[in-house]
Order: sequence, then C-alpha cells, then structure tokens
Amino acid sequence: MTTLYPALAFQNLRQRQTIKKTATERKQQPICHLLNARNIMKKLLLVCLIALTAGIAGAALWLRTDAAEQRASKDAPPAIALRIHGSNTVGEKLMPALVTAFLEQRGYAVVRTQIGAEPVEKTVLARSHPSRPALAVEIHAHGSSTAFQDLEKGLTDLGMASRKIKTEELDKLKDRYGDLSDAKQEHVIALDALAIIVHPDNPLEQLTVEQIAGIFAGEISDWSQLGLPAGAIALYARDDKSGTWDTFENLVLKKFDKKLLGSARRFESSDQLTESVRKDRNGIGFVGVAYANRAKLLGVSADGKKAFTKPGKHSIGTEDYALSRRLFVYEPAGLNNELARDFLAFAVSDAGQKLVEASGLISYYPTRDKPRIALQPYPARYQSLGTLGERLSVNFRVEDNALLQDSKLNRDLGRVANFFRDHPDKHLVLAELSPPTTGKNRGSNEALSQLERLLAASDLTPFDRVKVEHGPDNFAATASQIEIWAL
Repeated sequence: MTTLYPALAFQNLRQRQTIKKTATERKQQPICHLLNARNIMKKLLLVCLIALTAGIAGAALWLRTDAAEQRASKDAPPAIALRIHGSNTVGEKLMPALVTAFLEQRGYAVVRTQIGAEPVEKTVLARSHPSRPALAVEIHAHGSSTAFQDLEKGLTDLGMASRKIKTEELDKLKDRYGDLSDAKQEHVIALDALAIIVHPDNPLEQLTVEQIAGIFAGEISDWSQLGLPAGAIALYARDDKSGTWDTFENLVLKKFDKKLLGSARRFESSDQLTESVRKDRNGIGFVGVAYANRAKLLGVSADGKKAFTKPGKHSIGTEDYALSRRLFVYEPAGLNNELARDFLAFAVSDAGQKLVEASGLISYYPTRDKPRIALQPYPARYQSLGTLGERLSVNFRVEDNALLQDSKLNRDLGRVANFFRDHPDKHLVLAELSPPTTGKNRGSNEALSQLERLLAASDLTPFDRVKVEHGPDNFAATASQIEIWAL
C-alpha cells in the first residue's frame, strides 16, 4: 500500500496540473481571439483611412486641375469668329453697336468690348453659355482704304468704307473676290454726310463748296477774308487712309483742282478731330455728321445759287445736301462665313437701321418734309403737291432717262414699301424732275414707267405721276431724279 499511494498521489498531481492548464488555456483562448479581432479591425480602419485620404487628395487634385483648366479657358483669347476692317466713320461707333445687338439677338451675352493696341481697334467678346468658349468679333477702324488692303491680304471677312470702292481697288480684288461693286456684294448700310465744323462761338454760318476748297487749300488763310474778326485759320482734316478724307477730296478739293494745305493737322479718329476743333476758336474741320457732337455745323451750298443747307435727316436722305454720301460694307464673293452673312442681313433690317439712327447716322426710314415750292416757278401740279402733300426723304436717280442701277436702288424700294405699308391712308405720287428732253428721248417717261414696274412687285400702285420740266434758276442742276410724295 505504501508503494501504491505515492504513485497514485503523483498521478493525481499530474492530472490536476493538466486539468488546471487546460482550464487556464480555455480561459485565455477568448482573450486571444479578441486581440486578433481588434488587430484585424485596426488594420481595416487603417486601410480605409489610407483609401479615404487618397480619395480626398485625388479629388482635391482633380478640382484644382479643373479650376486651373477653367481659368485657363477663361483667360485664353477667344476664337475670332468674324473680322470687320476699314472705315473709321462706320467702325468707331456704329459697327460695335450693330455687332453687339446682332450677337444679343442670337442669344449671346456680350461680356465686354475690349480695346486693342490702338483706340480704333476693338474686339467684342460674347458668350452664349458658361460651358461654351467665348466668341469674338474683331473691328479695326483704321480707314476705308484699309478695308481693301486687308481684303487683299486675307486679314478681314468684311470691308467697311465711307466711299465707293475705287477702280484700281476693284481691279486688284476682282479675280479673288468677284465684282465688289455688284449690288449683291456692295451693301449700303447707312446714309451720311460730311459736316463742316467750327468752334461753337464762331459767328460764321455758311460757306459754298468753292470757299471750303479755298480754305483747306490755304488760299483763304485768315477769317478776315470771310468778313469775320482777324485770326489765322487752323485746319483739321482726316488722315489719308480715311474714306471721309477721300470723299472730301473728291467732293471739294478735286472739284476745283486744289490740294490740302500741308500744315493741316491730320487725325485717324473723327472724335479726336471734332474735340480739337471744338477747343480751337480759329479751327475748322470736316467729319462725318455723326461725329459733329458739340461743334458748330455750317450750312453748305454747292455753288452759292442753291440753298445753303445744313446736314439733317431729310436733306441727307434725299441727298440734296451738297456733301451727302453713302456708307458701305463690302462682301467678298463666295464668303464662307455664315455669321458674316447673317450679320449683313441684320445690319439692313429694321432692328439694324434703328441702331443707325441711334448712332447719329441716317437710316433708310424715310422722313417727311413739306418743302416751300408753292410760290416758286414750278408747274401748277407740282406746286399743288407742295401744298397738299409731303415729300419723303427718298430719291431715285435718273441717267439717260433710265433709273440709276446701283446698290441703293433696292434699299430705296424697300424704304418706300415700308412707309406705305405703315401708312395705308397715304397715297403714293411720283414726281420726275427733269429738263425737257430732246431727240429720241423727247417726251419719254421710261424712268417713271420703270419705277412703277419695280414698285408693283411690292403691291404699290402710284395714285398719280407728275413730270416736272421747269423750275427756279437752279432747276437743271437739281433735276434728273424721281421724288416720292405722300398725299
């Protein structure tokens, strides 16, 4: 028994130790599992945190890149969709107004008009939607001659001019752009006149064209030669590239075989010229009538026998004012620019012509006047028109007993049609002023008949037609035209 109990005791001890160890392991096992789960969660959280940080960094980088791209897109120069170069008279005020209104009509919002390297260089910037790039229209108004120079170089889509294209310019561009003098390519967008301007306090009221030529040639160099207080006359003229200068040279200087005095101050900008005259009591200059501003306008007579007339809506509309002119936009044949073609249609539309009026030029909307002809030596029927009717500011020119076929003819037909459409209570009367014809055209009314046929296309039938073959002493010089009257 003694040998048995120690062995049993040892065996029991081993069993108790094993049971204790197993119990201990069993107690420790959940703790290990818990520790392992926590480690896994920490790892998962760490992975999520790293992924989230990377995502935020990526998004921030994308936003910064997108913002930079947007800023770059905003700051980048917009694409030039249309280029219009040439006349300062057309381009300084009227053209930016026309372009702005045209783009707004097409759904664009005009962002701003940007001034270029020189004041006569403008770019109209517009955008139709924030997500779309800006659109730009370039307007360079360095003078009418530059319209044709830039067309030749391919630097412009349309050419602005305050004079008709010259023969040499026409010949140079004909092979490339077709006949720019054709009515389909030569667009009259407004009427205008050269205004002779002086300081507001100058007592002078009027000049003949010959006197104006003498002044700018330097032959009349002191105001005392015109019966005014003494003072050396200061001359202000447009520069050589200007259509205004070309018109003045042709209508005034060349008519009397004279040249501009070399000491005359020359200006590219009409506004700057007017402002200089307005500040100089001895100054005299010429500008388009829209730029006369606060300077004093002088009355002008073609020869001293005709009435001294100041430029106004009616006298310019009828082209009775001695220094009247037309303003043009020239369109190259085969122009592959839809925006340009649509713009031209807008410029001569009712909306475009309202802007012409607002800019100080003369639109195609006829004005009405009641000229004083009742006591003058005209035929009785014509005198009665002056008593009972009103003359519209539309004239149709006659050459060799036929209507003058030019780009203004169709525009004037539209002006007449619009007037009588808006005034259905008025009756149309045609009055042809022309000295008695001789030879094969004696007694012919071909011009009147031709005009009647053209008006019939607009459903207009004259109420009466009057042939005027005599009048005051200056009648022959003012004839060769058909006037439009409303009764």
